[in-house]
Amino acid sequence: MKRLAALVSRQWYQGGWLAALLRPWGAVYCQLSRLRAGLYEKLHKRRRGALPALVVGNLTAGGSGKTPLVLALAEYLHERGWQPALVSRGYRAHPPRLPYPVQPGDEPGQAGDEPLFLARRSGLPVVIGPDRLADIEFAARRGCDVAVLDDGFQHLALLPELSLVVVDGARGFGNGRCLPAGPLREPLAALARADALVIHGTSAPLPPDVAGKPVFSMTLQATGLVPVAPDLPAHALGWLRGRRVHAVAGIGHPERFFRQLEALGARPVPHPFPDHHVFVAADFARMQDAPVVMTEKDAVKCRQLSLPDAWALRVEARLPAAFWRWLDAQLQFLGRSRDH
Repeated sequence: MKRLAALVSRQWYQGGWLAALLRPWGAVYCQLSRLRAGLYEKLHKRRRGALPALVVGNLTAGGSGKTPLVLALAEYLHERGWQPALVSRGYRAHPPRLPYPVQPGDEPGQAGDEPLFLARRSGLPVVIGPDRLADIEFAARRGCDVAVLDDGFQHLALLPELSLVVVDGARGFGNGRCLPAGPLREPLAALARADALVIHGTSAPLPPDVAGKPVFSMTLQATGLVPVAPDLPAHALGWLRGRRVHAVAGIGHPERFFRQLEALGARPVPHPFPDHHVFVAADFARMQDAPVVMTEKDAVKCRQLSLPDAWALRVEARLPAAFWRWLDAQLQFLGRSRDH
């Protein structure tokens, strides 16, 4: 599975025979996406939610840095007197009912890894379910006054007040083709629905579809290491310098995590896993000779494995002052329009 994922990624971002072979299917996927979006607009099927909705999404399959941005937005809103709810589809979650309010003590299989991470890290309400309009209405009934959606740019039934598209600056939009020939969930023309783009990392070449839209940069800054098991001590970043560690990442772009550890002075032995991988003790059987360092999203799935020497790298999204000024202007409008 890991080899197949690596092959597909190379084809999407570096080109090759498989991407060329799948090009007709990618063209069909793109056309169906255009048709779907056009029908929603033509038939007026998009609706506002019960709360102002801020969508953080992307156009590509795999990780781009959405979840740290969602967390930063929710914390910023909370500091300014809003009562945000974080809303997620809950990929691979099996909750007892829908919509479902995620609890910090839930199991990853019940709540999903990303929603559980958001609930534990933020302390804010997190709601999961496939129907974003129903999820937002559920959050409104629980006293929230704004919804921040982790993913949802392709959930066309919802007409959000604000849409942010996160772009992986290192990989951009790959070969510009739709699944399965390329990484795109929708054609690049769908960027016209975005209110702003957030480039994660090194700036990527942008298509003409974003002309005139605000574009902001974002970096993920490491702040420390937290224990995977609750009875272990935390560490400052200096603990990594010169240290050989087993680097574990079951995210959309694991190489970014490995490079980040190298930049912090560690000597990582990379262990990439598929995105949303369900970890078991056997995955760590050959990692006994050095500490394990993983992402926080992966750590929520490993808490019950009793790993004796494992930590998660805590990161925070960093955005320029211009982004927050722009967001304040949007929030001021939302406050007036919703009588906040």
